[in-house]
Amino acid sequence: MRLGLRIEPDGRLTRVRVLAGSGYTVLDRAAARALERVGRVPEAAGWLGGRPFDMVLPVEYRLVSR
Repeated sequence: MRLGLRIEPDGRLTRVRVLAGSGYTVLDRAAARALERVGRVPEAAGWLGGRPFDMVLPVEYRLVSR
């Protein structure tokens, strides 16, 4: 799956959305919610130079036995 998001100049994560789903709505929603819970990347303000940054984040799920 792929998630789209924007990192605002102050490090806030906005515009979180599913661009390409995994085929499982519950997993897609969980991945988007996880990013929304992160909420902010404070270090980003230092490297964004006052501009927002749009990105696509690939998310891969794997089943692992313990």
